[in-house]
Amino acid sequence: MKYAVEVANTRSISKAAENLYTSQPNLSRAIKALESDLKIKIFKRSSKGLEITIAGEEFLLYAKNALAQIKKIESLYENRNEKKLRLSICVPRASYFSYAFS
Repeated sequence: MKYAVEVANTRSISKAAENLYTSQPNLSRAIKALESDLKIKIFKRSSKGLEITIAGEEFLLYAKNALAQIKKIESLYENRNEKKLRLSICVPRASYFSYAFS
C-alpha cells in the first residue's frame, strides 16, 4: 500500500523508488503483484507517465486511510518510557578469549 501511495503522489515509479530507497524494477514488480492480488489496475501506464484508474482512486483512498491508522498506532507505542536492559560484549579476536568466554 505504501508503495502504491508513493507512486500516486509522485506520478512516477522512478521518483517513488528513489523516495522509498528501493530500485525501480522492484517497485514495479511490487505494484504489479498488488494489482494482480487485488485483481484491479491501480495505474494506467502510458508514454506520458502514470494515470490513476477509477479502481485505483478507490483503492488509494482506503490505502491512505489504512496507512494513517498504522502511523497513529505506531506513534502511540513509539515513545513509551519502558526500562530496557542492554548487554554489550566486546571480545578480542584472540581465540583463547573466545573459548574462555564461551
